[in-house]
Amino acid sequence: MTDEEKGQIGAILEIVQQMQGNISTMQADISAIQGTMATKDDVAAVRSEMATKDGLKNFATKDDVAAVREDIEFIKENMVTKAEAEETESRLMGHIDGFARQNQKFDIELVAARSQFNRVEERVEVLELKAGIGA
Repeated sequence: MTDEEKGQIGAILEIVQQMQGNISTMQADISAIQGTMATKDDVAAVRSEMATKDGLKNFATKDDVAAVREDIEFIKENMVTKAEAEETESRLMGHIDGFARQNQKFDIELVAARSQFNRVEERVEVLELKAGIGA
């Protein structure tokens, strides 16, 4: 195997390692998003605990209102905003696009390496035949 072929294989291995790193980063981003997102059940639970306007007029105490305010503040602090979701989606799409580009580059380089390998193999076969050692 020539130094050039070794270099090409090394470049291919480097691309594969970069792709693995991008996959790890994407998995971490997805885990982070999942850890901070409110679920439908969370929202439904808050709604089931909240009083209606009429309920607040007739039965709510100051403590009840304070508790509702605390719940609202909690939701404001922990809910993912549309802008945050879009920003995270944009980052994920960037990672996916990068992964796709690297994969495409890897495919092209692999085809080139295979072609070069096939040419070398053909030359070896011819030399073996000339030397009388080939099959």
